[in-house]
Amino acid sequence: MSEPSSSEKRTGRPKRHPILFQQRFNEQTFASCVLILIILAALFLLNPPRLDPVRANLAVVMVGTGLILVLTFLFRLRAYAQCLPDGLRIQLPFYSLTIPYYQIKGVRPTELFRMFPPDKQKWSPRHFLRTLFGETVVVVELEELPSSRAFLRLWMTKYMLCPDTTGLSLPEDAYDCRSPSCWRCT
Repeated sequence: MSEPSSSEKRTGRPKRHPILFQQRFNEQTFASCVLILIILAALFLLNPPRLDPVRANLAVVMVGTGLILVLTFLFRLRAYAQCLPDGLRIQLPFYSLTIPYYQIKGVRPTELFRMFPPDKQKWSPRHFLRTLFGETVVVVELEELPSSRAFLRLWMTKYMLCPDTTGLSLPEDAYDCRSPSCWRCT
């Protein structure tokens, strides 16, 4: 077993590795919400008389957008992968799973663009993934998926399910993946 990382020594718990798909989604949502809130705040401050009949609707949209903005902060904190003593924990905003180490056949790094070539992606996913295509992805090869592929697709993006093998791909900060104690899964 490898030496504990400095974050493990300080906090007493294994390091949480961010799931970059969720971070990228939250960054896009955050920017849109901030823009909508700025526009709505300007409309409230300018107070044009033509908007009097719909002012209540604007308030509802403003509150809803504010809630989405708060949720993006919370969801960003809840999406991570973590190597625990009994298995690999993958925490998503609404779903959590722990994969016991005995079910893991292997762990290997690769680049996201090798698993999902950009030229084969539709415009919208390619736009969403453009900053992630150069990132390192940790492929966790499993004996079998913890649930059916269809059930897992309800909770995670298709880019977290390996297309060429039974397993999961976890986007990881390239610096963290070079550390020998990063993925102590096998």
